[in-house]
Amino acid sequence: MPRIAPPAVLGCVVMTMFVLTAGCMPLFVPPVPDSLPAIEPRLRLSDLTLVRLEGEPGVRFEVSEVPVEGWLAFQWFPPAGGEVASSSVWLSVDEVGRMVWSPVPARTGERQAGRWRVVLSWQGEYVRQLEWIEPAGS
Repeated sequence: MPRIAPPAVLGCVVMTMFVLTAGCMPLFVPPVPDSLPAIEPRLRLSDLTLVRLEGEPGVRFEVSEVPVEGWLAFQWFPPAGGEVASSSVWLSVDEVGRMVWSPVPARTGERQAGRWRVVLSWQGEYVRQLEWIEPAGS
């Protein structure tokens, strides 16, 4: 016949399990501050991608938010080397919701095969870097 544990042993087992699992549960709900900090307006671009239109690579994006009018700058870099061209697009509050496409400038000359990149900056601050592979013979 099986032995039944005394109630004191069962109580100790239950308390031990409770103590061990209590560390996994939050013991309080953090309070929500009365006044949340204001979110500063900033440049926001959505659907930022590299696309080819009529065979030419370029950056396409939708302007979601423009805090102040200014230039969005693009610096274009070949597979192994320094900047070969730059371009820019003027953005204003009126541009919000508009799709923009900025192609690789023609002054880059014949594009070498390999990994190219473009760096986007807004008012001298880094925004994003995109890369693409340029096929041989393009």
